[in-house]
Amino acid sequence: MNHHHFCGSSSRSALDLCDYNNKEEDIFVEHFDIKIIDEVIQAFLLQYHMDTLLKLRDDNQFVAKTKLSYIYDKCTYTGTVQNKRSLLPGRSTFAERLRIRLSSDGFKYPPMNRADVLAFVVARNRRGWAVLSADYIKTHLSSIKSLAEELNCRVKVLYNARFHRFDISFKNHTTSNIDVFIALGAGNSNAIDKDEYYAAFGSKHEIN
Repeated sequence: MNHHHFCGSSSRSALDLCDYNNKEEDIFVEHFDIKIIDEVIQAFLLQYHMDTLLKLRDDNQFVAKTKLSYIYDKCTYTGTVQNKRSLLPGRSTFAERLRIRLSSDGFKYPPMNRADVLAFVVARNRRGWAVLSADYIKTHLSSIKSLAEELNCRVKVLYNARFHRFDISFKNHTTSNIDVFIALGAGNSNAIDKDEYYAAFGSKHEIN
């Protein structure tokens, strides 16, 4: 995917460029394509296999938030991994959740088509989260579908266009203790050659 393709040329008049720049989706059309999310997840999982991450979790390697560098679109990004433990209500046992945060790499979060949404819910103390349908995941997010099958987990995808968040949870508490959470949000490439890209799409900062 070429993230450095900016439309417009010197042959356009200033008035034409002004009008064209108001059509962000026309100019940066590739950044409205959900395949960015799918490709980022695929790239990360090719470099850090989930079974390896889960084994490291079991060895208490991710008690503290751990930075992991990964390559996507020929650039290096910094993600984080942390295992969160919480006491189950009314029980003396702990639940563990492996939390992974990655960069959405300039994805522009357009509103979802109603046909692709199961429901709109309140989550993370915010309104407007869309629960994406199984058909949409199967068609557009093959990396998520494949990981759910690999882990033998139920998958739930929450999407928030307003707050620029894409959250995925994988759970199987029946036959295994698997609870994996992947969130994609603002993040930066460590590569100098993406300065022009971030000038267009916002400031650079690490994922928290």
